[in-house]
Parts: sequence; C-alpha cells; structure tokens
Amino acid sequence: MAAIRLNRVSKHYDDHSAVIEEMDLEIRDGELLVLVGPSGCGKSTLLRMIAGLEEISTGEILIDSQAIHHLPPQKRNLAMVFQNYALYPHMTVKQNLAFPLKMQQLTQDEVSRRVTQTAELLGLGNLLSRHPKQLSGGQRQRVAMGRAMVRDTNAFLMDEPLSNLDAKLRVELRGEIAALQKRLSITTLYVTHDQVEAMTLGDRVAVMRAGKLQQIASPGELYEHPVNVFVSGFIGNPGMNVLRSMLETADKVPAFRLGKYCLPLTQPVMERYPDLRNGSNQMLLLGIRPSAITLAESDERDSLPARVSSAEPLGHETILYVDADIEAVATDAEDPGSTLLRRPTLTVIIPGHRHFKPGETVYLQVDNSKLHCYDLQGDSLSPLSS
Repeated sequence: MAAIRLNRVSKHYDDHSAVIEEMDLEIRDGELLVLVGPSGCGKSTLLRMIAGLEEISTGEILIDSQAIHHLPPQKRNLAMVFQNYALYPHMTVKQNLAFPLKMQQLTQDEVSRRVTQTAELLGLGNLLSRHPKQLSGGQRQRVAMGRAMVRDTNAFLMDEPLSNLDAKLRVELRGEIAALQKRLSITTLYVTHDQVEAMTLGDRVAVMRAGKLQQIASPGELYEHPVNVFVSGFIGNPGMNVLRSMLETADKVPAFRLGKYCLPLTQPVMERYPDLRNGSNQMLLLGIRPSAITLAESDERDSLPARVSSAEPLGHETILYVDADIEAVATDAEDPGSTLLRRPTLTVIIPGHRHFKPGETVYLQVDNSKLHCYDLQGDSLSPLSS
C-alpha cells in the first residue's frame, strides 16, 4: 500500500493550452478516492500522468514521499484498469491473469497461487479456460480488474472501468469494486464522469472543472456543504436549483424574496451563514435541493405558483420540471469563463408515482431550513465550505 501526492502538477500542450493547472492532491494510504467531473475537465489526463502514460509539465508526483514522475510506467508499480478492458484476445482468462506475473519473472508456483486466489476472489474460477470473446462485458471487466489485482502493486488506477456496461451491471460491479477495495485496503484512484458512482464508491470525492480542483471531501460533505455553485449542481441527482434572490428584512427577520414568495431565515441557516444575520438588500444566489421543495395542496398564501413544463414518473418518485416567475441560474460546464447562465425551469422531486399535464399550475413550498447561500460569483458564504 502507498500514499500518492501531487504537488503543483500542471500539464500544458505545445500550444500552451493548460489541461491541468497546478494541482495539489493527496490520495491517502488505503483509501478509495474518486475523481469526478464533466467530460474534458482533465481527470483522465491526471490519472494517466500518475501512471506515467503522460508526462507532467511542472510539479512533482510522489509515492510514499518518493518522487516517481521521472520514472517510466513499469517502474512505478501501479496497476491500471481501463474502460475498454484491454485483454489479450488470443489468451485465456488464466493466461491473461498470469501475464503480468510472468513479466515479473515469478516462479510458476507463485503465478498459479496468485491467479487461483484472484480468480476465486472475483468469481472467475469456472471461466479460466475461456477466451475474452466467450465472456460477457461484466466478466471481461472482472478479468481486467483481476489482472490489476493479481500483482503486488502500490495502487490501483481505474479509468471509467464501468462506462461500457449496462445500468444494472454497473450497479452490481460498483458494489463489488467497493467491497474488494475495502477487503484489500489498497490505495485506489477511480476516475468517472458519473456522480452517482462517485457518491456511492468514494471514501472521498474530488470534483474537477476545467483542469482545476473545485472541492475534495467525503460524499456527505460534498452534498451538504458544496463549496460553490458548480459543485452544488454537479453533485446530487438531479442537481441543486440555484436562484437569484434579494435578502431583505421582513418583520425584523432577514428573508429571501422570490417574487411574492418570502423565505424567512431559520436558525439553522443563520448558524450556517452567520454573515446573513445583519444582511439586508443584498442580491445573492440561493441554492435549493429538489427534495427540499414540496407541493402545496392549494394556492396558499406562503406558496410559490409555477407551471408544469414536464414530468418524469419513476415509480418511487416523480421528477417535476416547472417554470416560475423567478430568476434561475446555472453554471456552464462547457465554458468555465461563463459562471452563471439563465435556466428556465426548477426541478422538484415528488414522492410516489404522479401524473401532471404540461401547463398545469402547481404551488410550491420550500423547506427554508435547507437553504444554501452563495455570492454572485457562485462561491459559498458558509465557513464550513471554505
């Protein structure tokens, strides 16, 4: 096992475009760290630099305080699992598993022992004589994982290993990967664009955007205390609603104004955002999780009217998209320079299987103890997020 540290690591190409900018990151000994972000944010490039498949431009990469960025891939003792399996088609499962051990010139007895042990661990014992073309996608990915696990390695590097599988199999293998990593206690860096994978797999999750680390924390911390609007929208499915709102004083109590709808600040929110206690006439960004919005039975005085745009009944819940006379905003993952954009709809999660007609009027109520507050640049106002 080993800890991996990146100190001010950057990656620039010949045209001087930056893919990674002065990244500081630590993967702790024995933890499973998930690197997540939208396509093109640089997460796979970062993993490939650790593996030695890409050169770094500046900075250093260390394993247990020893610099390794100058070493070729075979000298770093890191095992990588790819998205496309990368199995030898002419070899059997047993031969694929044994290949990296033979390259290390281990004895035949040691090779057989490790292959047998790994095959049993992954449920491949009855498949050892088959070739990759005779295996399902899930079985092939298990073999690819086994070829990494069979080695005595410093760490696992996994580059979107489940993205080629169907949804049900992804869930199944996701659980297997988590259980195996805990059982082996081996340092693992797992790259994905799927925030559900990130939240269910990681001991900690690092969120990237345009080559920069936005936040690194436990899944619960990321969800409860996102450091900025981008993280709040990326973590959580569906993402957080973000609204422009004026903070004013109503009946001597600070409150957010959304059209005619008023959200007084509760004690939990004021404790989380102490600077709001004396705030008045400030324009801020207000974050509301879809699960914190409920439907009122009728046009109550303290409800927000909205028009149904569309609905997605999922059985256990219904995702409702509505238009309201308020100003909603969103981050643009494709253009990081454009911090905030208009978004015409709000997202609401309704328990149970419900049907709604487009254009139907509904009335919304917000749990104002679960508000998230940001400045107009999209950064959280909470000291917990700093």
